[in-house]
Amino acid sequence: MIRIGMLGFGTVGRSVYDLLQAHTERFPDMQIVSVAVRQITEQRMTLYPTVQFTTNPDTIVTASDIDVVIEVMGGQTETYRYLRRALHSGKHVITANKDLIATYGETLQKIASAHQLALLYGASVAGGIPILDALTNLLPGDETMQVGGIINGTSNFILTQMSDAAMNYDDALALAQRMGIAEANPVNDVAGFDARYKLAILAKTAFGANVVTTQIPTQGIQEINATVLDEAKRLGYVIKPLAVARRTGQELAMTVGPHLVPAAHLLGKIDNVQNAVQVKTRNIQDLVFTGPGAGAKPTASAVLSDLAIVHDIVCGRQLVHEKQALQQPVITGTAAGRYIRVTAPATYEIDAIAQANQIGIKTMWVRSHRATILTDTVSPATLARFEAALQQQIGAKIEIVLPVYQE
Repeated sequence: MIRIGMLGFGTVGRSVYDLLQAHTERFPDMQIVSVAVRQITEQRMTLYPTVQFTTNPDTIVTASDIDVVIEVMGGQTETYRYLRRALHSGKHVITANKDLIATYGETLQKIASAHQLALLYGASVAGGIPILDALTNLLPGDETMQVGGIINGTSNFILTQMSDAAMNYDDALALAQRMGIAEANPVNDVAGFDARYKLAILAKTAFGANVVTTQIPTQGIQEINATVLDEAKRLGYVIKPLAVARRTGQELAMTVGPHLVPAAHLLGKIDNVQNAVQVKTRNIQDLVFTGPGAGAKPTASAVLSDLAIVHDIVCGRQLVHEKQALQQPVITGTAAGRYIRVTAPATYEIDAIAQANQIGIKTMWVRSHRATILTDTVSPATLARFEAALQQQIGAKIEIVLPVYQE
């Protein structure tokens, strides 16, 4: 019997328990025997009579009769200490904690490898999509060149409502909160921090790159409004919240934020809380994985997928080797076309300033003292020089700059 201890018993934890009970034919020799919770209640003890509840996670991570620890309680520093103890105590670890893995994943993986244990976190990114397993196991003879897509359902829901239902940002956010899609404090989702953590995990899995999340250029969706959405539509695009990492040699071009995506592109058709991850490899141009990115049942399903891997490991299957790591990867912004809105007293001079700074302009609309510009592909450094020249030479105010998704 493989005995499981679980840290956390909220909606995800209960879903993990229920799914495991519903699939005893797949996991006949696995049982959740102990669960750490903040508070032990009579109701919990009645509903789950075979589970031993504790308010002290240390009793689980150090217990000699626990084989696997599943972490679904959240948090970083304290949770990291519990998982580190679990690995040092000889336990396989499964976690759905993207923040923790993005921050401490490299250290935990070294401990797991030293003890020949599994550290699995398939539920930490796009819970309803087996993207981490796909990147690790499905293409052993290929090399991933690009990975990314829509990996935050809250931001995608808000932008979908703003586009399709003509809501403003505040109303779309309020609707998301009423529906339980957005947190009371939504900053992690709408400012791009959640997607940034997930992109760091994708980069680790796809490229073996250990990325400091604060190095990833990140932009939130809070500045998107009806004008931006309407102008993007006129240009043939929709606005989608993307997180993308592209490898070139020892460099990783990474970006998180709202992008102009061609309306006909598959990513442009992913709406509301759905997620989609696009993978480009050296031998295969395009693989796209879609599905629900969050929710208790999709996340619990991903945890059980990791549990199946642990089961196979315990029964004799070898651990999967990690991809060869990028040596000191250089994190850069992405070269891409840019949508730029500016206000300036002398908008008629913008074209000349663009030419002087080697900016190719595809489209430019000028209305009084406001201009909308769609550029050719431009590097972050060239874009910064162009913006500085606009401000210095004609007193331009840069209202918003968005990248165009590169095929």
